[in-house]
Amino acid sequence: MVNRIRAVIGSLLLVLLLGGCGETRAEWVEFGDETEELSSLTESDNEETTGSEAEVPLMCVHICGAVNAPGVVMLPEGSRVEDALRVAGGFREDACTTYVNLAAKLRDGEQIYFPTEEEVRGSGTFAGETLSGKININTADETLLATLPGIGPSRAKDIITYREKNGPFESIRDIMKVSGIKEKLYEDIADLIVTE
Repeated sequence: MVNRIRAVIGSLLLVLLLGGCGETRAEWVEFGDETEELSSLTESDNEETTGSEAEVPLMCVHICGAVNAPGVVMLPEGSRVEDALRVAGGFREDACTTYVNLAAKLRDGEQIYFPTEEEVRGSGTFAGETLSGKININTADETLLATLPGIGPSRAKDIITYREKNGPFESIRDIMKVSGIKEKLYEDIADLIVTE
């Protein structure tokens, strides 16, 4: 029993003595450096991952009409018309604030036109809008058609030109016969349009 106690005390003294020696300390510093190096590598890896995850693709959108700062703006993919309006400085005082669907998703290369109250009243555009709020692509004028996501004034003219030349659209899918209106754009506006 006495020998066992002496052995334990001896072991403790040996540990204490080694704990203060340079060799053991050097090993601890080396381990510490490795830990620090691993920590910095992990941090840089995290920064790279976070950086790549944080990079959201941008899209280019033309905002015009009754806004305070019209022009071409860059917005993150998935943005809505309301986001574009905010970047364009908001509505001008003479804007018709209820005309364009602010909740609609934007598309790259799209033009959004915000009409004035006078334009809306003077053009009689609401004749092309149904009670459900959908736009009749056979009767709506250029200003009303231009409010559809991804259409804008240029494509609105093309729609009117097409129906004047070929007659009214028989179904909403027929709008894809208009130059520049493909499947993806059709899907974006399908729930917003009617033919009668």
